Amino acid sequence: MAERMKRPGKVKRFYDYSLLAAIIFLCVFGLIIVYSSSSYSAELKLGDPLYYFKRQGAILAASFVGMIVVSKIDYHWYTKLTPLAWIMAMGMMVLTN
Repeated sequence: MAERMKRPGKVKRFYDYSLLAAIIFLCVFGLIIVYSSSSYSAELKLGDPLYYFKRQGAILAASFVGMIVVSKIDYHWYTKLTPLAWIMAMGMMVLTN
C-alpha cells in the first residue's frame, strides 16, 4: 500500500491563481500611477515622458523573473538559511541603533 502512494516522477506544483492575478493587477496599476504622476516631470527634465515608466517596467519584469525562480526552489531548502538570515537580521538591527 505504501509503495503505491509513493510515485516517482514530477512533483505537482499548485499556484494560487487569484493571488497571482491580484499581484499582476496591482503591478499594472502601479505602472499606470507612475506614468500618470511622473510623465510631465520626466518630459521637462529628461525629454522622455516614458522614462520612469520604462525604468519601473524593467524593474517589474526582473522582479517577476526572480519570483518565478524563487517559486521553483523547494521551500525546505530555505530552512538551511534560517540561522544565517537571523544573524544578518540581528546585525542590521544593531546597525540601525
